[in-house]
Amino acid sequence: MCVIIFYTLIYYSGNLVLQNNEERWPAIGYPAHMYGSVSGSLGLLIQVSPILFAFLKEIETRLANLVVPVGGFAHDTWRAFKADRVVRMAHNFVDGDLIETLLDLSPEDKAKLVRGLRIPVSLEEFGVAGSSCVSDPETRECTVADMVKIVEEMARLH
Repeated sequence: MCVIIFYTLIYYSGNLVLQNNEERWPAIGYPAHMYGSVSGSLGLLIQVSPILFAFLKEIETRLANLVVPVGGFAHDTWRAFKADRVVRMAHNFVDGDLIETLLDLSPEDKAKLVRGLRIPVSLEEFGVAGSSCVSDPETRECTVADMVKIVEEMARLH
């Protein structure tokens, strides 16, 4: 007897939060795409501007080095795609679950995380989702409040 399991995904265009166009941040693309799998996973796929992607990727890297993972697995290994004998590391992907752990960190850990981090001088300087990065925006030192505001803005999408 052979049992075959199909891991189909269900996609839905949109997110769980209603937003009017005036409050949308241009660095975050619209519409978002939600998905669900038969294994119970849920996710949200969002296109972001290249500058916001680089910022979030830097936070993700710093968090992966700061947060002690459950089970002792390295974060990039845990998020890698595995099929039979093939393991492929994730790329062009930011893990929102890991990014959101920032909100639970102590003030001291947040201060460590933000040290040396730079952001554009205004939210508008993060660019527009789907655009290419043609020039480097003027930057300033990132504060803990800036970092938390950006992560909360991303978390608000689901």
